[in-house]
Amino acid sequence: MADLAARSSDPYIHATLTADLPKRHKEDPDMILRTPTIHKNVNPVWNTQWIVAGIPSSGFRLKCRLYDEDPADHDDRLGNVTLYVDRLNEKWPGFREEGFPIKKRMGSKRAYLLRGCAAMFSSKVHMSGTLYVSAEVLGTSVKPHGRMYTIGVTSWVKHYSPMIGRLAGTKAPGRTSGDDENMVQRYE
Repeated sequence: MADLAARSSDPYIHATLTADLPKRHKEDPDMILRTPTIHKNVNPVWNTQWIVAGIPSSGFRLKCRLYDEDPADHDDRLGNVTLYVDRLNEKWPGFREEGFPIKKRMGSKRAYLLRGCAAMFSSKVHMSGTLYVSAEVLGTSVKPHGRMYTIGVTSWVKHYSPMIGRLAGTKAPGRTSGDDENMVQRYE
């Protein structure tokens, strides 16, 4: 629970996938997926699929940060779950709906204060939570190897490409001298 008035939260997951692969450029962002927000729910079910190709055999780290979405304020962090897989091959068994405890130490103090007060007054409210995740190998990636990329439908993407700026007709603020740095400017 993170919203006092509604006695619930609007949770979503911000997942970051990293592996032991060199980056082509220092500005290259990590692989990120944001799930849709489930409004007014303390036991959300996302059923979101994220298909990633090019994960190396040395494994990966999946860090899931759970947040409460607040449009008028900053989003409250509800906790973290980090999964480590140290070896990966075609015979890797994976896991199906395995529960991982949500670590609260990085969570919002406001969210846990509200949850603690609710737990004192109701035996049905628990302070701890569990994130259920499934993972499987779908096959071997095609060449060239050495970089990860998303395959299939994504519901949310944050992209850092100069080409997108050119296609959209905008450029970063402060790129030309003599103009206001906070103003977005058009390409000619």
